[in-house]
Amino acid sequence: MKSVLVSVISAQTLPNFLLIKELRGLYSSMVFISTMEMEGRGNDSMSRSRWIERAAGLAEGSTPRVIVKEDSWLDIQQKLQDFFSDQNTSYAVNLTGGTKVMTLAVFQHFAKDGNSIYYVPFPKNEYCELFPNIHNQALSIRYRCTLSEYLAAHGLYFIYNNELCKDKKTTLDFFNRVKRKQFKINEIDDIRNAHQLSSPEDKKYYSGGWFEEFVYHFIRKSFKVSEKKIALNVNLFRNLDDVEADNEYDLMFVDENTLYVIECKTSAGNSPVNARKNLDNFLYKLGAITRDFGLNVKSYVFTLTSFRDSENKIKLQVEKRMRILGVKGIFDQVSFNNPEEIIVQLKKKGHG
Repeated sequence: MKSVLVSVISAQTLPNFLLIKELRGLYSSMVFISTMEMEGRGNDSMSRSRWIERAAGLAEGSTPRVIVKEDSWLDIQQKLQDFFSDQNTSYAVNLTGGTKVMTLAVFQHFAKDGNSIYYVPFPKNEYCELFPNIHNQALSIRYRCTLSEYLAAHGLYFIYNNELCKDKKTTLDFFNRVKRKQFKINEIDDIRNAHQLSSPEDKKYYSGGWFEEFVYHFIRKSFKVSEKKIALNVNLFRNLDDVEADNEYDLMFVDENTLYVIECKTSAGNSPVNARKNLDNFLYKLGAITRDFGLNVKSYVFTLTSFRDSENKIKLQVEKRMRILGVKGIFDQVSFNNPEEIIVQLKKKGHG
């Protein structure tokens, strides 16, 4: 008997992608149940199903679609009956996406002997069986996506530059040198005179690149992420033929199917007023990413400027602005006195 994986497409694409990868080998073909809105209303670059195909390494447009009216029970029912008429096929259905009407209609149609229906309670890395064994324990999703897969599943292309200016030891030694100076970066000759250096590589490195490279090494070691899961100086494009990037971020990586986005700034400004103004710009930039990266994204600012109050806590106004914009946290000069604690907080906030 032929086995088909059926995915109900919605704005959140990662649950569909993850189950496609997790169940690979258990189905012989796929079908998408989608709507005109999810198909981009004819705009292929905005089609959620094409994003999923690209992330999964499939030819875009190669998977059959059943396009339904999301709010019409009769339309959904009729189209499902017309398309899924083969009696010699079993179906595994991912019911995570879709409207309530779609969910109920699809469940009713496929809740038959020989079929199975699943739900992915994302961002948990697991999936639950809704039919026929609703009381079974949730099953683990063992598949872990790469950075390129995560971004492709959200309709994004990217270029990046992981070529480091200095070796790891040089960067770690330089960080410790700055730390011994209590992060008074203007007292470090290499940093203070960075723009006067003749080597473009050194100019980039001592102007702030060293901090990005330190964070890169720090994250790779602490999260044990491979090169396929982390990138520096990431430029994102919605369309492949775009000349200018839509957005640029200092560092991005994925861990446990969660996307982390980090802006690295050695200095936010030379005065409290400028520092706060620049920090607001960083936060606004990070606050806009949920639209592009889905619900399971964690964004942070790493800086060697201090944003502490008289009690050595992150200032209340900064905390409030982060909550409003959905930015998960800021790690400042004080935080980098104990970098290991940063990882504890990242993992706590990232997977809590």
